[in-house]
Amino acid sequence: MILYIFISCLLTGYIGQFLYTQGKAWSSFLIPDQSLTDKLNLILLTLFYLLNIGFIFLSVFIWEHELVGLDLATYIIKRVAIIIALIGFLHIQNTLLFLIFFYFKIHLKWKL
Repeated sequence: MILYIFISCLLTGYIGQFLYTQGKAWSSFLIPDQSLTDKLNLILLTLFYLLNIGFIFLSVFIWEHELVGLDLATYIIKRVAIIIALIGFLHIQNTLLFLIFFYFKIHLKWKL
């Protein structure tokens, strides 16, 4: 269980910081107000952390204590894979929303 918590928190922290720094470039391009961009990125990062930490705690509470060896490794890999898939889904969703916003901003001359 400790290994699962460590791997999950490490992945969540690393991927969260990576997406946060990469998201600044997208947000800055779409929203000229730097203050608004920083707040938006911080809100997205906070929601990302809360969602993933919630899933990690949920996984710990429903942990099957009798697992050993290969069963334990399979259980940990499945849980980490679910977190990675969830992260990927949320990232694609946010990217698509940014692209839709970008389309309307460029083609329809939206301004913030």
